[in-house]
Amino acid sequence: MTTRRRATLSHYQVLDVPADATTQEIAEAAQLQDVIWGAERYQQAPQEVRGYVERRRTDASSAFEELRDPQRRRAYDKRRAEPPEEFNPFPLPEQMDSAVWAKAAGWMKENDVGTGFQRRMAYATSRCLRERVMPTDRQLPFMLDAWETAVGEGFDPSNG
Repeated sequence: MTTRRRATLSHYQVLDVPADATTQEIAEAAQLQDVIWGAERYQQAPQEVRGYVERRRTDASSAFEELRDPQRRRAYDKRRAEPPEEFNPFPLPEQMDSAVWAKAAGWMKENDVGTGFQRRMAYATSRCLRERVMPTDRQLPFMLDAWETAVGEGFDPSNG
């Protein structure tokens, strides 16, 4: 039996708020997540769905606990700003710059290069790098494919 690695989301992603959200916005987002993932809504769902719902509720609750206290939030933000030692998912140095990925995605859209999925993967890569979130093993090939498409069609990362 193989186990799937869960994508690591930041607390901000879990609550679907920007990193500069106010404490009030964080509280409202946590309340909304509680409504969305409320166990009573999924009582008749299959066990695997209920397990997923419980993980989402737990993640949202943990995120809220960490972000609602200003001191804990500052410590969390500081930890997020420092990438882990092993954070280097891409083979080329220019691929580690979130701004280059964002420009590549914009360039792809502007020049109608690649598929919509490839452009979304370029934007997702930019977000992963900006948030210091390691892409999953499943995402990485699609991200690299988006890069190859952009560069193959004429995107110049050195001008990114």
